[in-house]
Amino acid sequence: MTTGSDGLWRRLCAIAIISLLVSACATSDLPARRVGVVYVSHGGNDTASQRSSWESTLQIFSYDPNSVVYRNVIWNPQVWPQVLRFGNAPKEISKYAFEYARIGGVDPAQRLTLAHHEALRRELEARGREAGVEFIVEHAEWLSDDPASLVYPRAIFRPGVPGGTPMRYCGSAADGGTGPDSRWSGCDPDR
Repeated sequence: MTTGSDGLWRRLCAIAIISLLVSACATSDLPARRVGVVYVSHGGNDTASQRSSWESTLQIFSYDPNSVVYRNVIWNPQVWPQVLRFGNAPKEISKYAFEYARIGGVDPAQRLTLAHHEALRRELEARGREAGVEFIVEHAEWLSDDPASLVYPRAIFRPGVPGGTPMRYCGSAADGGTGPDSRWSGCDPDR
């Protein structure tokens, strides 16, 4: 949560950005313009789970096509069940389980970020109508539970190496999958 002065600072920055965008677009005698605005946040997961740790791990490495994980893990189904056993994954699972338990199990950051995005969208659309500007406001995240919110979702869901397999993993019994197919609850392999 933001403190009073931190929240005020964010609101003032948002108002300044909105004012600059509207002023820049409204000073022309040209017909109405479209302006795209992307509200970018770090993102993250609402809850801690093996699934969220697994997906975050691969999302992080999907941004660096030169990394060993990008080249040899993201597109290799034989390695997917082992992702949570190497690197920082075991430490991260324990850390987030500890942290989320202390904040009631659900991180409010995502809800607050989406509320800020919605407020920005509404404000830009209102000011845009006054100035003859159509604002198209989107939200993007570096890490996300929702693949549609990722900055570049194709970077993880379409193979980026020759002979790679599309990333469709939804868990196994070894990493928290349940039920007859040993999948993570709510996981859609076609994301």
